[in-house]
Amino acid sequence: MKAEEKIVEAKYFLQEAAFLNKNAAVAWIAKRDALEQFRVELKKNNYWAVVRGPYGEAELGRMRSNGGFENTYMISASDLLN
Repeated sequence: MKAEEKIVEAKYFLQEAAFLNKNAAVAWIAKRDALEQFRVELKKNNYWAVVRGPYGEAELGRMRSNGGFENTYMISASDLLN
């Protein structure tokens, strides 16, 4: 698979939490396991989302089959402001 195809395919994020302000989102991350790769992104609805990803459909399918979606919400990259 070419690099460009991988970027196009990777269009989903797992949202762990959402907050009205960025500082609250950063504080949420600080209280979690440092091994997790979280980041804060502004959503189109003006909430600050704590997300993991991006993931492609194939990756999400593997994660789902391994029970990897507890306490998470899947969102599309189009929900985020770039």
